[in-house]
Amino acid sequence: MSTIDPTQAVIASVLSLPLDQRLVVFGAIQTSLADPGLDHGPEESVGEVSKAWRDEIARRLAELDSGAAEAVPAEEAERLMRGDG
Repeated sequence: MSTIDPTQAVIASVLSLPLDQRLVVFGAIQTSLADPGLDHGPEESVGEVSKAWRDEIARRLAELDSGAAEAVPAEEAERLMRGDG
């Protein structure tokens, strides 16, 4: 017995809908991708996620202000991530 990929099942289901209904689905997906407030797990509210990010940003800014952390130019960070030394 083969396992059906849930993503492919959803895609097939949506593609079987009439155009007007596919547009509704498209709009909902587009909204969810464009609104970072919708990007959270079921256990965390948008407010909890937003507060966690504000706290993290404040912590990182404090580290920069105190000298505990040092900013790196974007070009250098990209070079380091690529492993260009």
